[in-house]
Amino acid sequence: MRDDARVLADVVDLLRCPVCGDALGEAGGVLRCAAGHSFDIARQGYVNLVPGRADTPEMVEARDAFLRAGHFRPLSTALAHEVNAGDGVVVDVGAGTGHHLAAVLDAMPGARGMALDASPAALRRVRPGARARRRDRRRRVEAAPSP
Repeated sequence: MRDDARVLADVVDLLRCPVCGDALGEAGGVLRCAAGHSFDIARQGYVNLVPGRADTPEMVEARDAFLRAGHFRPLSTALAHEVNAGDGVVVDVGAGTGHHLAAVLDAMPGARGMALDASPAALRRVRPGARARRRDRRRRVEAAPSP
């Protein structure tokens, strides 16, 4: 099983169809609800669920460079400390590149995380954080806009 498929399998039970609200299940590279609404899983591992305008790749690159420079490190650290440790679920809506979510998940090794954003360019850059280096513990799923 590809890493992206395993990661999605970890959190697919948390997703709902944006059209009808039913639970989604994964089969053959597609998420589908009981009513038949389907959403393709991109080969990069994200799922098109959220409609809206997205950032350009240049905008994402600039934001990612800013975050990597550590300008928001105090915020990421504060978020990680505010979240209760445990085996919960952390959803980052408007996650961008998942920078803050990665910090929170690093502080919560038993938690599952979900990064939601309308920008496919941002979601392609999501890095699950330090845990991603150990593929068996990676936790990530993304949602991006329909074309």
